[in-house]
Amino acid sequence: MWSLTTLLVTTLAFGSAISKTVNLPSNDTEWRYGFEVDYENNQFLLDGKPFRYVSGSFHYFRAPRQYWRDRLRKMRAAGLNAVSTYVEWSFHEPEPGQFNWAGDADLVNFLNIAQEEDLLVLLRPGPYICAERDLGGLPYWLLREVPNMKFRTKDADFVRYATLYLNQVLDKVEPLLRGNGGPVIMVQVENEYGSYKACDTEYTDILKEVFVKKIGNKALLYTADGASASLLRCGFVPGWFTHWGDTMKRVKTKPVIKTLKEMLAVGASVNFYMFYGGTNFGFTSGANGGGNVYNPQLTSYDYDAPLTEAGDPTDKYFAIRDVVGLYLPLPNMSLPTVSPKGNYGPVLLEPVQKLLDSQSPFADTEWRYGFEVDYENNQFLLDGKPFRYVSGSFHYFRAPRQYWRDRLRKMRAAGLNAVSTYVEWSLHEPEPGQFNWAGDADLVNFLNIAQEEDLLVLLRPGPYICAERDLGGLPYWLLREVPNIKLRTKDADFVRYATLYLNQVLDKVEPLLRGNGGPVIMVQIENEYGSYNACDTEYTDMLKEVFVRKIGNKALLYTTDGNSASLLRCGFVPGAYATVDFGTASNVTNSFQIMRLYQPRGPLVNSEFYPGWLTHWGDIFQRVKTKAVTKTLREMLAVGASVNFYMFYGGTNFGFTSGANGGVNVYSPQLTSYDYDAPLTEAGDPTDKYFAIRDVIGLYLPLPNMSLPTVSPKGNYGPVLLEPVQKLLDSQSPFAVIRTTGHQPKTFEALSVNQGFVLYETELPSPFSDPAILRATTKDRALVYVDDRLCGTLSRMDKIFTLPLENPYGRHLSLLVENQGRLNFGNDIHDFKGISNVTLSDTKLTTWNMTGYTFSDVSSLRTPNMTTIHIESGTLYNGPVFLRGRFTISEQPLDTFLDTSGWGKGVAFVNGHNLGRYWPLTGPQITLYVPAPYLRIGENELIILELEYVSQTRKMKFQSVPNLG
Repeated sequence: MWSLTTLLVTTLAFGSAISKTVNLPSNDTEWRYGFEVDYENNQFLLDGKPFRYVSGSFHYFRAPRQYWRDRLRKMRAAGLNAVSTYVEWSFHEPEPGQFNWAGDADLVNFLNIAQEEDLLVLLRPGPYICAERDLGGLPYWLLREVPNMKFRTKDADFVRYATLYLNQVLDKVEPLLRGNGGPVIMVQVENEYGSYKACDTEYTDILKEVFVKKIGNKALLYTADGASASLLRCGFVPGWFTHWGDTMKRVKTKPVIKTLKEMLAVGASVNFYMFYGGTNFGFTSGANGGGNVYNPQLTSYDYDAPLTEAGDPTDKYFAIRDVVGLYLPLPNMSLPTVSPKGNYGPVLLEPVQKLLDSQSPFADTEWRYGFEVDYENNQFLLDGKPFRYVSGSFHYFRAPRQYWRDRLRKMRAAGLNAVSTYVEWSLHEPEPGQFNWAGDADLVNFLNIAQEEDLLVLLRPGPYICAERDLGGLPYWLLREVPNIKLRTKDADFVRYATLYLNQVLDKVEPLLRGNGGPVIMVQIENEYGSYNACDTEYTDMLKEVFVRKIGNKALLYTTDGNSASLLRCGFVPGAYATVDFGTASNVTNSFQIMRLYQPRGPLVNSEFYPGWLTHWGDIFQRVKTKAVTKTLREMLAVGASVNFYMFYGGTNFGFTSGANGGVNVYSPQLTSYDYDAPLTEAGDPTDKYFAIRDVIGLYLPLPNMSLPTVSPKGNYGPVLLEPVQKLLDSQSPFAVIRTTGHQPKTFEALSVNQGFVLYETELPSPFSDPAILRATTKDRALVYVDDRLCGTLSRMDKIFTLPLENPYGRHLSLLVENQGRLNFGNDIHDFKGISNVTLSDTKLTTWNMTGYTFSDVSSLRTPNMTTIHIESGTLYNGPVFLRGRFTISEQPLDTFLDTSGWGKGVAFVNGHNLGRYWPLTGPQITLYVPAPYLRIGENELIILELEYVSQTRKMKFQSVPNLG
């Protein structure tokens, strides 16, 4: 055992780096994430730049999750730029194979909060952690399962159990590694293994391989042991632990800051163990000793740390901050103060039970979480108590993740107690078997934030969601893999793919179900299935079994359908709770009477109450009057109904994600904006409708004691001059993702072009009548060129499928076809994109060249030495053009709106983010919403792809107000 004095001056050695970040091509101007060692200059590199950390240890399992953000924020305020935490095996696997990642064990949420609070992470997952915890964090059941097990060695049983555990941890952490844009820069292999006499290098090599397989080069692997020559301090001790029977251990501030100065002066990176100690709640504390010595640890793990057990700053905290500020820039944030404490006086304790009575009731007194229906009293029960929800829809995929908390908090401030969200299959599985759960697709983080903001969750994972999204949220590749697939039926291929996807979702969500203490109270099966003419009850029964297997009784399964008996007939799923949806134009009493036909007992529910409505290109912007909304809301709440607003916050269809409505001979694509005339605007601002709704809710439910939201400031960054830099249809265009040929034109799906455009080219026969009639089935819009000269447009939306070509009409025919969004509703959603049946004066055209453009990456346009090209303003007769402009923001960026007035039709990108489609010639939407997280201090870049018409000014303007028509 080291002495306290020795530990104050001992440094801990840094282990060898396993690998370095990958060298990317020189033309890749995207920001690269990574953390590595620059051995030549004795420094770390963070995202390619010199870096050192001053970190502090804080073990998430020693504080309630409600305090994680507070403690982390105080650490950042002290000048720290990283946090170090152990991961406790016994906490996460209390019994073999039974893993716990919910509540105070939600490691992913802790790491996400750390990143939100501008802290990097040093992760120490063990398997052994010491940490003054019971059995050093190893689970007790190792001793039960294999009593003669040799801990922390190559013992086959220990390695087997440890590997299973570590794989669980590392799978959770992988999206959060620095190489993936997350906060985790370093991951420790084992823990102070040099202090363990086994010295089993085969064991540590086995562990290293486990880490390498999972982490690769996306974070730096390291070890920590006693040494004296390193410039890395993995455990600088500003305090010390205390045993029962000892005096409380304290370390004076003066030697702490003296040693800290010495280390920082020589360029060292330092981690304080502990910066915040916390508490060994329950029976989690360990003991030191050996032989005839046994010294159990206190419940308190205050550690004489810079932050007290209650999270209050000490003199030591401020002294450390002053020293850190000499070497690292201090954040511009308010300093913490001592929090007020309660003085609740004495409590008289009465004896009530002898522990050792034979009838002792203490075997099982845990609080039960759950959500169920009390059919006798027509109500829900939340954790056994009567409950009803007033919820609002907010789809996490329609807002940058940086805004999730803001929108959810505003929903709670309105009096809502739940949030409803779809889960979009196409977002999470963009190609078969390639799943995405990171960044704006981090569903688990969204659900955790909802719970932190005191909101329950109604989850709607589909597989079909409608939602005015491309193909109703189904992935385009279903149409490619099985072109004759029957979507939303018992079709074996559809059920197979849907089951694989749903299992992925439900595995993610399982720890967050209400029965496990999470926020998810209800999970919807399919979506408004009664509105689909297949009416395939075998399919919905199959889906129900998938949900039942994963969810059991830990959340309530339900369905949603329109307020007519015919819709409920096909949408009703036996064993799931049937609900209806309707808006202000419907009669409340009649609508709920229809629900009672299929759900005779239980609470009344409107799962989609419409305070606004969607808008198509070419429509007037749809609005619903506040008075009608509040009147219908009062009527529903007065009869005890639970209500979900669709939408409470609409957000934006960024990129090419918007869908379309229609069917035979009808095609109406959705706007980029999904403002929806909702209570919160597209930019998250409260409206008069918001406050009127809050007033009504307050008549029936207690309103939270929290400040009301106000309209956020917006940026007015003025006009940006746009210079043409690239013609889309150049033969050397860098944007082609596929070039191929075929006798007949192929669909987008067959070409694996999920979004964007396909250029179809062929040679025209000659001679022909004058004029010759070009005819093509077009999905959705085609710019027609002959010999590279614009001749006209074919349009599914405008029902234009023929075009006269006057003689001499030339020889080379090009059709640039745009996917304006696959149908998202109705019976015709098998919506393949492209052209077919192309004829010239009834002669079929064959032998086609095809080039696909998806624009998932526009980095090639950000090459500094790219020169401008010459084009005339006005109609683009020679094809679409990319234009680029730059603008500077001198202060913290604000939300803004890009005014596209005077332009034709196209797509806009800001700093590489696809803002979506613009089409001011058709409207009603004129501005595109630009969230502040897409902007940066300093130079910013606007790139547009203009398809049809260049403004005479060649300028677009960033303004502070939207124009949606």
